[in-house]
Formats: sequence, structure tokens, C-alpha cells
Amino acid sequence: MKSKKNAAFTLIELLVVVLIIGVLAAIAVPQYQTAVVKARAMALLPLLRSISDAQQRYYMANGHYSASFSDLDIGMPAGGVLSEGGEVAETLDYKDFACYLRESTSDLYSAYCSSKVSGSPAMEKYYKYPYFICWAPKTETSTSDKIKNAVCKSITGQTEPDSHNDNSVGYRLY
Repeated sequence: MKSKKNAAFTLIELLVVVLIIGVLAAIAVPQYQTAVVKARAMALLPLLRSISDAQQRYYMANGHYSASFSDLDIGMPAGGVLSEGGEVAETLDYKDFACYLRESTSDLYSAYCSSKVSGSPAMEKYYKYPYFICWAPKTETSTSDKIKNAVCKSITGQTEPDSHNDNSVGYRLY
């Protein structure tokens, strides 16, 4: 007489499968988070390049850079709201990010965009230099800070920052 073979999974087999899925998720989720943050940062580059090009055209025509987006001959992405006041004269606000034009103390004019979503680095384009700067926190006190630094290192291909200020480090992106 043939014995009947049980076709069900044992508890040990199920636990091993759950353990394998957990290990794969532990590896995949941080990589996914970094990819999402990198995509957000990279989405700012075309806008910054357009602003910089418009500022160069404005400078050629007027001899100085503009402090207002409305002076620039640039098509801004849909959904932006121009607001005035606060720390800077004018801010272009979007759902996920905000941009503004600024002048530093050393006569370095730039366009600066930062994500409103936590964990994303800020991007800046100085008009007189041929590169962008990806800004990340100087000290990595949280997972979000580590992701910002990892993203800046990833998109610039650099392991060490080129510049810094009190709170941030900057990585050049050519």
C-alpha cells in the first residue's frame, strides 16, 4: 500500500520564505528611497539651467542680473506661484519645490532650488561658473541627511565636497 504524501508547507519553510522576503526588503527599500530623492534632485537641473540661460541673456541686454523671475524670458513649469516677501524678494513656489534668485556678498548671483519634500538636497547654479552645486548637510545626524549626501555624491560622481558654508557642503556637478 502506498503512503499518502502531505503537499502542505511546513512552518519552518514558511518562516524561511518570510525571512528571505524581509532581507530583500531591507536591501531594496533604502535603494528605492535614494532613487526617488535622486530623481527629485535631477528634476531641478533643467529648471536651473533655463533660469541660468535666461539670466545670461538678461545680463547681456541690461548689464546686470535680474532679481525677478518676471524679468526673465523663460517659460516656467505649470503650477508655479510667484510670491514676494520673506528672506528673499521673490520666490517661485511649486508643490514639491521652491526656487529663488539670490546674490551673495561676493557678487555671486545664483538661482537656488530646494525640495519641499524632506530628504532631498538643494541645487544651485551660479551664473558665472559652468557647474551646478548639490548642497547637502555638513553633519549627517539622520537617515535623511545620509541620503542627501549619498545623492549628491552619486549625481556629481564626487566623494569629497568642493565648498561649504556653516551648515552645508557643496558638490560640483558639471
